[in-house]
Amino acid sequence: MSTPNQAVYASAGTANACLNLDQMIGYVDNTLAPQQRPQIEAHLDQCRLCSEAVEGVRLYPDKSELREMIEPPSYDIHLRPAWIEFLQYNWKSAYAVAAMLVLGLSSTFYLMREKPNQTLFAESFHRYPSPASLVRGEQAGGKLAAALGQYEAENFSGALKIFQEILAVESGNTAAHFYAGLVCLERKDATSAITYLQNARNDTSHELAEPAAWYLALAYLQKKDLAEAKSRLNQIIVEDGAYKEKATKLLERLGQ
Repeated sequence: MSTPNQAVYASAGTANACLNLDQMIGYVDNTLAPQQRPQIEAHLDQCRLCSEAVEGVRLYPDKSELREMIEPPSYDIHLRPAWIEFLQYNWKSAYAVAAMLVLGLSSTFYLMREKPNQTLFAESFHRYPSPASLVRGEQAGGKLAAALGQYEAENFSGALKIFQEILAVESGNTAAHFYAGLVCLERKDATSAITYLQNARNDTSHELAEPAAWYLALAYLQKKDLAEAKSRLNQIIVEDGAYKEKATKLLERLGQ
């Protein structure tokens, strides 16, 4: 499960986006994936605030306390005994600690602004079943069955790998596109989900084309592209299919 700070910046760790607490701790403790470290170092070279914040994380003795101290309801941070004691013995690092707090609280306020759309996505997204009938007639039937098994077991990384293997040799496999899109939504990769789901949607004769349209709208909602999400929902309503009622209710909640 993602923590609040993990959900804050979709592109955190790039040269332009500020770091979240998990990335700072991972950088300091050297627990990041190898491909992440160069991106974070590139950002630190350009952002003094993040550099100071990382130094604050490095200096603080108990990393497990940091999240509690910079996330709600911790708005009285400057009164907390642990911070007072830390600053008494590390007064020269006050700027570093302040930078760490600024980034943490900024992420909290950002999350509070984004919460309505995140809540709508969470309430609207329900995992689509994988009936065995989908496998029949598929050229990659054996692999598709294996991928769907991983999907049902919530091993989304394993499922995606198999779906991608299927599509590498059978690019028109609509079921593989559809479920790969759902897996990407589970992994919070809306951009990839949109590509897969649009491919499934394009096969209008397939039984998954209609649910693909619904999940495609949700993918745009997850991506925070509200204009496109609303457009997709309106299209579902016009087509007057099985997802019309759901699309209507979600559109009303989005404030058309």
